[in-house]
Amino acid sequence: IWTSDILGTEQVNVTEKLTRSLFRTYPNWSADKRQISFLAYDPTQELRTSNGLWLMQADGTAVQKIVSTPDPGLGRPQYLNWFNRGSQFLFLLSDRIFIYNHESASTTNLSGVFDASDSAPVWTYDGKSILYAAYQYDPRLLKNVRQIFIMDADGGHRRQLTMDGDNYGPAISPDGSQVAYISFKSGYPEIWLIDINGYNPIQVTSL
Repeated sequence: IWTSDILGTEQVNVTEKLTRSLFRTYPNWSADKRQISFLAYDPTQELRTSNGLWLMQADGTAVQKIVSTPDPGLGRPQYLNWFNRGSQFLFLLSDRIFIYNHESASTTNLSGVFDASDSAPVWTYDGKSILYAAYQYDPRLLKNVRQIFIMDADGGHRRQLTMDGDNYGPAISPDGSQVAYISFKSGYPEIWLIDINGYNPIQVTSL
């Protein structure tokens, strides 16, 4: 894991002194920029005891694993998203969304079922909702395509925001009123916007 200034000139490898047997991915800053969280996995061990969510100081010191995901049957953890005003972390494991609360040291499966196909979970800025993509069968295309959903932070009140095309990679606007995402609705991967209530989808790029 590296840090850099906005121009890319002050680059620092903050995990240089750590073991190279782990793959470290999806780094997230804490709100005060004093800590970095990341996901790590070990591709060499049958029982992957190092797999999980890790936390360290911004200079790469005081590295600690705060939650373990050792079961090789569930695959490696992905898509870390740290709520920037709290101690809650979202991550993906075997196409299911999990939330880890560092204060209570509890992990909850928000997807709830073994045949879930969720991906790319992100917090809204107020921490009350979670955006994500999930596969749905489209009878017009006769195949499964991804759609953008929103749910409450406890996994309840799930609502589908997009209805057409193959859509993924949701990101909330700074004021929380819109969602940006990638869509193949036009036939090519373009950036679209949609209101947080699922209305007014609009294509904003034509690349």
